[in-house]
Amino acid sequence: MKEQLILFGTAKLAKEKGFKEDCTHYYNNKTKILKPFMYDDNPKVISIQDGTNLGLLTIAPTQSLLQKWLREKYNIHVEITWVDTLSDIYVYHISTTANAIRPDSIFYHSYEEALEVGLQEALKLI
Repeated sequence: MKEQLILFGTAKLAKEKGFKEDCTHYYNNKTKILKPFMYDDNPKVISIQDGTNLGLLTIAPTQSLLQKWLREKYNIHVEITWVDTLSDIYVYHISTTANAIRPDSIFYHSYEEALEVGLQEALKLI
């Protein structure tokens, strides 16, 4: 089992909204996931395996890290609800400081799929 990285489109949107946390994976302009191989003492990334300029990369955080960033920085909560116990059907809900809840009316077939769309919609609120 491993953490789910956000998709490239979500990563681009997060970058536009100011997400700059330290991550272990990046997308290059071809949407290929890259892993850094050298760190300095911070530990900030200073080199990528294929020599790509870091300024051209888009941070690829895990879904849970982006979810936490939205919650801590903007008080936007993205929650996933399991709708049907007989089949895996999920929906996302977004709540903000005004306690307004934006439920989704579309059903998703995995927790991660619902979370990805919920994170995209939450980023659009910023």
